[in-house]
Amino acid sequence: MRKFNKVMTVLVALVAVVVFVAPVFATQIITTDMSALGTTGIGSADAAVGKAWNTVRLILQVLAIAAVVFAGVRYMFASADQKADIKKSMGILAIGAALVFGATFIIDFIVKITSQITQ
Repeated sequence: MRKFNKVMTVLVALVAVVVFVAPVFATQIITTDMSALGTTGIGSADAAVGKAWNTVRLILQVLAIAAVVFAGVRYMFASADQKADIKKSMGILAIGAALVFGATFIIDFIVKITSQITQ
């Protein structure tokens, strides 16, 4: 049981770090004429970063839901002594899931606002 708690704590911390690290868009730094590059310029880099972010976000959200479901199944089949430990881990998992979903919403909101400001 202790090993599971350590693994879940590390997983929640890793998820928090990955979610809160925003992608860096360097489009404002580049001042040279990029029109000669055609479709392989900054626009395609932004699209690639966007696709990568969407993939990471989806994976994190699926992992958060799967961890909560897995803990719920463990709780259903646990004995009375183990249920208290599982309840503690489910609290941590719920906080982690809230961080994942909340952080992705906030980051998407910030990206949307900044893209509207730059246009």
